[in-house]
Amino acid sequence: MSLREITDGIHCISGSKDSIFIVCASYEDRARAAVQMLDQYKVDHSVIFRSKEYATKGNTPANFDAIRTALQSVSFRAPQVVEFSIDRPIPSMFEFEHLCKIWQSSSPLENITVDITTFPRQELLLLLRVLASLPNRPTIRLISAEPEKYPTEAGENGVKSVRSVPGFGGVQPPGMGKLLIMLLGHEEERAAITWKRHNPKKTIVITSEPSFRNGLKGIVEKKNPLFFLDFGDTLIHKGVPARGINETATAILEYSKEYSESYFTVVAPYGTKLQALGVFKAARIQPKIQITYAVPSIYNYEAYSRGIGPTWELVPWS
Repeated sequence: MSLREITDGIHCISGSKDSIFIVCASYEDRARAAVQMLDQYKVDHSVIFRSKEYATKGNTPANFDAIRTALQSVSFRAPQVVEFSIDRPIPSMFEFEHLCKIWQSSSPLENITVDITTFPRQELLLLLRVLASLPNRPTIRLISAEPEKYPTEAGENGVKSVRSVPGFGGVQPPGMGKLLIMLLGHEEERAAITWKRHNPKKTIVITSEPSFRNGLKGIVEKKNPLFFLDFGDTLIHKGVPARGINETATAILEYSKEYSESYFTVVAPYGTKLQALGVFKAARIQPKIQITYAVPSIYNYEAYSRGIGPTWELVPWS
């Protein structure tokens, strides 16, 4: 598993075509990043995920049209659209899994490319779980585009609920304390509400060092000041890179093991999307770990990221 910046376009994983290309349409400019690099790419099937709540908001309609047009030119079959609800993510995953079973029945699924760039973390974790359960273990490649400019305002406002991600409920033995491991980003309200709802006995805060770029250094500390003061029994862990998938997984697994005699582990993935992959990896290795998620009330689509920065591929994902 290696992370490589894409500078020469997206090519098929192997052979003359991939089996499936998956993407999520969003209001962010970078939702189009991957499909703009498909000049030398071919695929049997393609799937566009889209939020029902934000299908008509901001630049989502224009980005969706651009994504669909691009996929129509490289897909041997018409792109399939799967709509998900932020409050009810499971039905869309059942729908996608059903599509995979139909396609698998006629031809083996060998290579799957997933553009994870603008998938919400909850839906991304569920999607990765579905892909991990596919028969014949197809080769999975993940693509992630960074924005050119990060938002200065909160990307989300309010929290509808704080709950475990379906399929990642973990194990909480009675009589043990709760260890909450929080990967922090720019979403200070969600982080604070998550902490208050869980009310853990011990908290470990993981911040990104180094960040994606120098201009972002120190923003997490400014956005989440309570965690860097006296917020109960809190340990600050610095040194997990913003692109550190393995480093994230390792840190979570080591802390979970270190405190396993007295605490069960809950992880809140509010860091980078690549760090969320590390959270998934840790929970797959140690299923006792719970992944928690605060469902936002509103996505502030007018104050989200702008432009398209470096685009990365991770292959093979396992």
